[in-house]
Amino acid sequence: MIKNNKCMKFNVMIKKTRIAIVGLEFGLNLFDIEYFPGKEKADKYFELIACCDMNRVKADAYGLKHGLKVYYDIDTMLCDGDIEVVCLFTGPNGRASLIDKVISSGRDVITTKPFEIDPQAAINVLKKADDLGRLIYLNSPNPVPPLDVAQIIAWRDKYNLGRLIALRFETWCNYRERSDGSWYDDPKKCPVAPVFRLGIYGINDVLRFTSKPVSVQAIETQIFTGRKTSDNALLAVSFEHGEIATFFASFCVADSRAYPDKLVLNFERGTIQKNSDLSADILRSVNMQLVTAVDGHTLTETVNVDRANGSGSYMWKEFYEGFKERKKPQLPPELIPNSIRITQAMYEASTTGKTVRLD
Repeated sequence: MIKNNKCMKFNVMIKKTRIAIVGLEFGLNLFDIEYFPGKEKADKYFELIACCDMNRVKADAYGLKHGLKVYYDIDTMLCDGDIEVVCLFTGPNGRASLIDKVISSGRDVITTKPFEIDPQAAINVLKKADDLGRLIYLNSPNPVPPLDVAQIIAWRDKYNLGRLIALRFETWCNYRERSDGSWYDDPKKCPVAPVFRLGIYGINDVLRFTSKPVSVQAIETQIFTGRKTSDNALLAVSFEHGEIATFFASFCVADSRAYPDKLVLNFERGTIQKNSDLSADILRSVNMQLVTAVDGHTLTETVNVDRANGSGSYMWKEFYEGFKERKKPQLPPELIPNSIRITQAMYEASTTGKTVRLD
């Protein structure tokens, strides 16, 4: 007979997924909360057991620090049967071929934006992953709508806002980088650099709402950077159904409010804004505002969502559950290829000063 019926707690042990990280430039920050909000979530669901980088000094140092198996080439690493998922943080140029190796070895992939610079290579590897039943998850576009994007979808549908008419995305930060010979220095591999590196978040988010992109224009300048690429840029995109979008990104603004990721979406019957309040604490939350008309009266709503689960976040819990339950990313099928088509056209648009058609 049970005499004490107080609430009993049961600790459910999560069997962590064993991961390896390839690319120790940005990848050094894998469990750094500053770059990857939700550090504890990552540790809860994933166990880092190996690292790989062609730079042996860097690989050895990182492996020693974290007690990892160390590899210097991906082919050797993929012979390790203990690795279940590969976190690929190499540059975007040629990443599809590395993803091909990973999925062909029977593993899933976590990678980062930008996905690739070759749209056809991206299409091919995404199709191959689908054929093999392998999963490729990114932080942008997120595999499921992040909280801020989900709020836009909810408002659009609830209030029947109609077609998207126009949008503006803006973000900035304070970088004073110097040339180091990496892909960040190559205008072809890193076209219209601020947009390619930071504006890509806005591009990937809004492609969930737009029709097919049809033309691109770009302007870029150099102000402070020591690289061979720009640090101040503007991209304009037109779409098949008439929408117009602009994406501004800069490495030149030091206003103590880095990466605001401001967004304005004008629909037929309403406007949605994200982070429009310059006084808001954007490090903690994303401020969302709606204005529309209901029965002839103005209606406004304001919602704050957790930034750690917003656009561009690494959704460790969703990654883990998705791999276990074999869930495909909730993305329009052409979103990633269209994003790459846009960024690929930016270089020609910027260097020629002409409008580039996306055929």
